[in-house]
Amino acid sequence: MKNLIIFLIITLSFGCSQSPTFTKDKMLTDFLAVDAIEKAEIHNNYGTFLLNKTQLESLKTALKKMSYEPDQAIKAGSKGITFTILKKEYHLSTITNGVMAEITIDNETLVFKTNGLNLDNYEKN
Repeated sequence: MKNLIIFLIITLSFGCSQSPTFTKDKMLTDFLAVDAIEKAEIHNNYGTFLLNKTQLESLKTALKKMSYEPDQAIKAGSKGITFTILKKEYHLSTITNGVMAEITIDNETLVFKTNGLNLDNYEKN
């Protein structure tokens, strides 16, 4: 019995000390099914509007290039995207210079390098 208790304590402490699989080599696609985005509303210098089909496909391509930046905290600006995947809404906000963005996924706020995503490339049609 004593051995069982020791085994359980070791197992529990090892399991609790494991860090999440949020490593720098991850991409946004490791956290979200980007191809499943159904619609997206953008807020940029041109206003707030829904993306058309062509713009949405362009956005998906850009989002797939975003790389995770662990242990970063940013002050997001006023530009952002609200998009829907399987009827769940997500909001991605960029910082003023657009180099970094943050998004909350499963109650975790994650920061990503935008790797070329420029929200001002999208204009209302």
